[in-house]
Amino acid sequence: MNKEYCSLIEVIKAEKPDLFEFPELDILYHVTERKRLSSIAKWGLSPNFYGQIHGTMEVSTPGKAVYLTTDPYQANLNTGLFERNGLSFGENDTGDIVVLKIDASILRGSQVALYPDDGLYCGFAQEDIFETPEDISEALGVPLGHAESLLEHWDAFLDTEMAEAFQWLTKWYLEEHGDIAFEGLIPPESIIGVTPYDREAYLNANLMMEQCGFDGLPDAPPEELGDNLSL
Repeated sequence: MNKEYCSLIEVIKAEKPDLFEFPELDILYHVTERKRLSSIAKWGLSPNFYGQIHGTMEVSTPGKAVYLTTDPYQANLNTGLFERNGLSFGENDTGDIVVLKIDASILRGSQVALYPDDGLYCGFAQEDIFETPEDISEALGVPLGHAESLLEHWDAFLDTEMAEAFQWLTKWYLEEHGDIAFEGLIPPESIIGVTPYDREAYLNANLMMEQCGFDGLPDAPPEELGDNLSL
């Protein structure tokens, strides 16, 4: 990142330190295929499998990452996982898809890099998010002058620079949109629950996304996800 941009971020950090503090979360979730549970129980969730389950996007984190959500039924999960298991077509149940419940304390104070979900970069490129300085100012609570400077820098960055440029927005994106990329291993002991995926909840989340956009996701995950499976 250029010095001018880094200096701007430091100014914003001094004025809005809450944007940079990791939120107080107890639980995060990861959705995967049931057939992978034996490997996960032995080795944990490894970023080395990045892209093999959920696919990839044109702009992503600098390194391989594990993607986590605040909502197990996040509607913006990559559809490839569901299409392979028949969910998108409504022909099969979701017995082959499971939700892993993650102890979020592993992320607090971690030296492993955290980034917003790749959807932020895609949303910015498609002008679905941060389209104008006014949008940025309202979303982040920063002065309009800062917002104008941010947008000018973001528009000038290459795709390969976007993840680093947006990294300081990790907390904001997690709180607003419910996703995070963790460039590290999540060990088996940090996986504290495994449950079947709820097809109805997924479809309801998708319906809300269609009706309300990003703001349509459920406010909070349910306390119980169903019968526990063995990990």
